[in-house]
Amino acid sequence: MTRHLARFARLLRNRRVTLVTTLAAVASLSCVALVPQRPSVGSVALPGVVVALGLDRVVTTWWFRVLVTLATAQLASVVAYVAPRDARRVVRSRGPASHDPFVVDDEQALVRVLRHQGYRPVGRGEPKRRYLKNGLGYLGPTLLHTGMLLAMLGVLVVTLTRSVGLVTMVEGQTLPQGAVLEDAVRGPLGAPAVLPYTLTLAGMYAEFWDNGEPKTYVGTYVVDDGLHAERVDVQTNHPAVLQRMRLHQEQRIGYAFFVTLEGSPTPQRLRLDLPQPLSPEQATYKDRVLESGETIRAKCTVDERRREPPVLTLRLARGGQTVGEARFERSAREELGTYTATVDGIRRWSIVTVEQSRGYGLLFSSFFVVFVGAVALYALVPREITLSRSSDGRMVASWYAPRFASLYSHERESLRAAAQGERS
Repeated sequence: MTRHLARFARLLRNRRVTLVTTLAAVASLSCVALVPQRPSVGSVALPGVVVALGLDRVVTTWWFRVLVTLATAQLASVVAYVAPRDARRVVRSRGPASHDPFVVDDEQALVRVLRHQGYRPVGRGEPKRRYLKNGLGYLGPTLLHTGMLLAMLGVLVVTLTRSVGLVTMVEGQTLPQGAVLEDAVRGPLGAPAVLPYTLTLAGMYAEFWDNGEPKTYVGTYVVDDGLHAERVDVQTNHPAVLQRMRLHQEQRIGYAFFVTLEGSPTPQRLRLDLPQPLSPEQATYKDRVLESGETIRAKCTVDERRREPPVLTLRLARGGQTVGEARFERSAREELGTYTATVDGIRRWSIVTVEQSRGYGLLFSSFFVVFVGAVALYALVPREITLSRSSDGRMVASWYAPRFASLYSHERESLRAAAQGERS
């Protein structure tokens, strides 16, 4: 059994298997970067083959979980292999032989210089025969691969506990705890795709560049768990992290026009959500089909630089022909064909992503471990020297650096000079 496990571990560390896994991981990340992912895909129309292969929801596909599990097993195998090896390199009593050993004529002088340069004796008992500098550098590969392993574990936890969805709200609207999320994506261990708290959109505002184009959007939300309410500002690309969920402010915001149409037996009340115009020169549009079969074609323009209210233009189409048009700029009540249209109110609407996935803490912590491992690997290069007796009874020193030995040749020469009684 042990032999089979050892063979399986060697297979996981095989270069070809590792290369295939790495290429598959790169391909998966490319899909995440290039293909709009649910639920942020919104109304984007994707080819059927993209949806069939799950390329619009890579993180929650079965093949991605298999890939992450394989990568996790590979890294666990590597860590299990390199950790004991690196630990032995730190505590061993004798270091590797040098290609160019030198004779030690004055051991005491050499030891003084070694201590002055930061070399520390290794091993128990006397006399000391091995001196090591930057021993943490030997643990660099272990720390680096441990950080990568933690990252893969974090990704695995995220994909298994994935729970994310959208809510569309207008200013002043409150959604109760348990409200079902739109376009939800959920992993096998994910939390139910519902709001864990009561959520209120208290306000929504946008910052604009001097040319009137949107710069960033900020939503002010009130989260109430039944015991206390917390007010949080959520800016695009700066999610708010709460106890059980993360709120991501989407860039899909706009103006909601509440319109009443009179002229039919029963007044019709409409809510027209139009996207935020990208500049004063550009308008946004939306069509709404009435119960009578007629179509309301709405247009929104706004000049945010002047802090003016948005202007709504409505057209009434019947049988493909425009039979009425009204522009609500100076008045909130206008004639629209056979109807009288009244704009009862204007508020901003917003889409916010609600995520309840787990594992992000582990994932972000792994970055620090990888950073420490990289520093230990490249900035704390270990150097060591071993003292031994040759066949003729003379003391010989073997200096060794596992990486970048030529960069520390001056250090080696200073030790040689001290060992031979020369002034460096």
